[in-house]
Amino acid sequence: MNPVSTKPRSNTVNLPLNEWKGMQLKMHPMLLIELLGRDLYDDLASLIWELIRNALVACMADPDKWTPKSTKVETRVIKGHPLCRDSRALIVLDYGCGFTKNNIERFHELGNRLSRESAGSNAGASQKRLGRLALFPLSASYRGDVVDAPIFLFTRTTPTGNVTMVTLSAQSMSEGRIDAKSIKPSASELGPFVGIKGTFSMFVIPNTVVESNEELYDALKWRIPRNPSMNVNLTVNDVRVEPPALPKHAFNVGSGIMAYLDKNSDASSAEAGIWLCDAETGLRCSQATKLNAAHLPYPLNSPLLKGDIFIPGILRQQDTSRGNLSSSYLRSRAWKDIVDQLRLQLVSHATKLLGDADEFKPRDPVNKCWQDLIKTCNDAFGMPTRHVGTSDNPFGGSDEESEKIPPRPSSGTPTGSGTPGTRPTGTPKPGGTSGTNTRPKTRGHVVRIGEHDYLILMAPRPSDQDIFGTLSASEDGKDRQLHFNPDYEILKKLRGPAQREHMFMRFIELIANLEYSDNDLRRQRHASQLRAKVNPHNDR
Repeated sequence: MNPVSTKPRSNTVNLPLNEWKGMQLKMHPMLLIELLGRDLYDDLASLIWELIRNALVACMADPDKWTPKSTKVETRVIKGHPLCRDSRALIVLDYGCGFTKNNIERFHELGNRLSRESAGSNAGASQKRLGRLALFPLSASYRGDVVDAPIFLFTRTTPTGNVTMVTLSAQSMSEGRIDAKSIKPSASELGPFVGIKGTFSMFVIPNTVVESNEELYDALKWRIPRNPSMNVNLTVNDVRVEPPALPKHAFNVGSGIMAYLDKNSDASSAEAGIWLCDAETGLRCSQATKLNAAHLPYPLNSPLLKGDIFIPGILRQQDTSRGNLSSSYLRSRAWKDIVDQLRLQLVSHATKLLGDADEFKPRDPVNKCWQDLIKTCNDAFGMPTRHVGTSDNPFGGSDEESEKIPPRPSSGTPTGSGTPGTRPTGTPKPGGTSGTNTRPKTRGHVVRIGEHDYLILMAPRPSDQDIFGTLSASEDGKDRQLHFNPDYEILKKLRGPAQREHMFMRFIELIANLEYSDNDLRRQRHASQLRAKVNPHNDR
């Protein structure tokens, strides 16, 4: 095979496509259905919201502004629609400008024609030009190898007159084929919207995976802006969607950032965790529990808090899935400045809201087990270089005060909780009254295993009692956190050395997986090497 020349070939450049005999790049429908559709989104609510957001934008005449008062979007799940009488249909109708002929032709284009640096339109609400691919996963017909199940678009760009009906499928989109026809406003295909007036666009998704209007309402109420001044006109089966009220504790963080927070009593509830929202639109951009300590200071990423933090301009910084902020933005100077502001103005308030919810209780047997295990690790790997309370200070007290807390005394010296880095019982706080027994609350432990320090935090997940915890690390690998699940069911069945051994094995398995996630042999070897250096059975 001869190498391909990098120089232009004048004798082939102008050949019509049907005469070109070289290799052609074709797009398979499954790429649209799975990789650019279903796999991009976290859950059903995210898929539904992608269509709703596009519908809201269609109602806004000025692409340079987000104008929620101009929106009017109707949704419903119905049975007996003329286009799918034997199954449920999901309908999303917006009273926007409608699809022009050029818009319909561009429906098959993926991505934005603008430059990569473009922030999109409507404050970033319309940006990626991939949202329409959420249509296919919302149809239960797209299962297995089905690629041609029909989905329907009805639209009109004039106040009266005929309606354009477009039949879509992953197959037709991959081929660039447009199946459109003109129908009368009285046509039965319009279902419950026969005789519709004005400009509009309406998607009808037959055999939808959305089971009821109740499920649709619950999915949308958490997605629309919770700030009343930013709310949109959205209905489900003619019922206006109202978001849950903002938490009662409001904090003006400065630099245009506002936070509404409260303590969360159920870490498995829909309210668990803080959402980072766009200050201009009020739209949710990323759940804080998805971000590790390198990108958001503790306890703002704890599921024991709930609420919204409104930050200017972050809607434009979402990743393609619309479920998180882009990795490049999280590494940027702009985001670091925001994190500094949150750390300075909000972290202390959030910690006070938690109260004792994230504290390791002194008399808790699991906490005692952690302390014994940490002492064993200290003997094997040495004391951690990071002291309790430094950095994001999840342990109570000020950073300045915490840094003055001496390391744990050697064995035999009286201690308080016995936690490395905590103050012995009876030792006064720096600058405090001598003779008091007041100590900082134990909101975490620090342990050294191998070559790294690990910060152990408590992050209850009652719905996942089979999960020991999750381990995360910053991009440079220096900041590592284990979010331990105190509701881990197996620990309740173990006692003493067996409990300690189980905890240590789960911990080093997470460490080995973090180091060598793509190499089974090296992962197993690393876990074995760590295990060989420690004897958790040694009863102390």
